[in-house]
Amino acid sequence: ALNNSLTVGATAATPITLTTVTGPSSGSANLTINTAGVVAVGGAVGTNVGTLTITNSGGTTFSGTVAATTVTLSNTTGSIVFNDALTATTLNTAAQGYNVELNGSTGTITNAVTFSNTGALALGASGGTLTFNGGLTATAPSASTLKGTITSSNDAMSFGPITLGANTTLNTVATTNVADLSIGAVTGATYNLTLRTGAVSGAEITGTSTSGVGTLTITNSGGTTFSGAVSAGSLTITDSAASTAVTFNGDLTLTTGMTVSAGTAAYNVAINGTTNTIAGATTFANTGTLALGNGSDTINFTGGVVATAPSAVTVNGTVTAAGTGVITLGDSNTAVTIGGTSTIGGTSTGQITTGAIALNNSLTVGATAATPITLTTVTGPSSGSANLTINTAGAVTVGGAVGTNVGTLTITNSGGTTFSGT
Repeated sequence: ALNNSLTVGATAATPITLTTVTGPSSGSANLTINTAGVVAVGGAVGTNVGTLTITNSGGTTFSGTVAATTVTLSNTTGSIVFNDALTATTLNTAAQGYNVELNGSTGTITNAVTFSNTGALALGASGGTLTFNGGLTATAPSASTLKGTITSSNDAMSFGPITLGANTTLNTVATTNVADLSIGAVTGATYNLTLRTGAVSGAEITGTSTSGVGTLTITNSGGTTFSGAVSAGSLTITDSAASTAVTFNGDLTLTTGMTVSAGTAAYNVAINGTTNTIAGATTFANTGTLALGNGSDTINFTGGVVATAPSAVTVNGTVTAAGTGVITLGDSNTAVTIGGTSTIGGTSTGQITTGAIALNNSLTVGATAATPITLTTVTGPSSGSANLTINTAGAVTVGGAVGTNVGTLTITNSGGTTFSGT
């Protein structure tokens, strides 16, 4: 029982074993540990403990709950481990090469936390929740292993490279645009990852790459951008703020499938990677725009793709399907703009259907397979011209007018082609 402050250890390599530590009945007292030996604290630390300081140790493990106004981690050899809930107003970590583990299923840090230690960082427990009410920055650690739910309360969270140790949710609970979420490269180890800020424009999610993730879920963001390759079993996009975009600028590889929900607002989706493969049949239910490619890209929807809900579809590359997968891009309410030289069609014998096509560059529909094709109107660019080529062994129906700056119309092959309009 601390009626006054206590230092245990005096720099020597002294092993230390403590049980419970409590502060005075009124006021507070501090506990400092300073040894080159191993430290084990078996019971709870708390009740009017002011500052808990680990000046040095040969490794420290807290097995019970720890509650203090301030927790300061200065240095250690090996790891400083909290195996139960850590509750503190302030958590300070010095820039030394030790590891930090917060393994409790609960825990709350009130003020903003910067993990400055350059060893490893482990946060959370499977199914648990850690709350960093002031947000957190964890870019200095050499690696971070995350489990459970890690949340702030309308404050930014920033991570360097991440390894998932269990299914993980990162949530900044944004109510304003300050609560961004930034993550480095994610190694999934087959676990699921959910990313959430809040459907507040400007509360953005930014990531580099993912590999080995089971299901990647992006929900309620103020815009999301991945700069590198994203690989997962499946991808689920549930919502984003109106007019914001969920964008993949690196290759997107999904071995099971992709689900894009309507959400509560008209958000946009863009797939800009060079080579993208999306298993299963994909339906884009978002009501903002859809961009497929941004120049010479290939997007292979192996089970087909349907995109009639978006307000507009842009194709700039090659969109393919396999087997009997259909390609449906646009309808009477959704036009398709060809932004760069593009191809719609692959090895699939499933139907290709488009809404009104605006050719800003040349387009080939079909890729020699026996694919039925149904088009409506086709117009060229406002200046210059662009070409339309049809190449399929299936039947072709063009229901509307073809013209206005269409340069060359080529039927390379078809199973019969009918133009119903001018």
